[in-house]
Amino acid sequence: MANAVFPLFKNAILTAGTNTSLVIDTTANGVYAVMVSAAYVYSELHDFFNDITGVIGTEQRVTSPAVGLDVPGRFTGAPLTFPSVTGVIAVRGLVVYRKNTGASSTWRLVAFLDTKADGTPIDVMPNGGNLVFNWSENGIVGF
Repeated sequence: MANAVFPLFKNAILTAGTNTSLVIDTTANGVYAVMVSAAYVYSELHDFFNDITGVIGTEQRVTSPAVGLDVPGRFTGAPLTFPSVTGVIAVRGLVVYRKNTGASSTWRLVAFLDTKADGTPIDVMPNGGNLVFNWSENGIVGF
């Protein structure tokens, strides 16, 4: 598997009309990411957070989100820090999603990332310290 924007997110953007639930913002109802283990298997049919399994640690909000400021269609944000991650299961990917005040069954999935900025697979064993993820030079995702 390689990094991918969820197809149903692309479809939702194209058919959103005035639906503001897809808007990237900096509030608590913004874009978040969560680490996942190999228990999560990407599917093009996944569309909401309740489809996610194998969550490791706590979600982190993507700060400084920006869309297309320097390259149209590119979504960027500050690097993510997951604090004090413990456990005996390796982190194998990140799931990026748009959170709102509703149930997790309404949090639209944006992207699944299983490759680090340097092009190598995400395969990190928690050791109690912070895990930092830097986005690639192309941003979090590009359309």
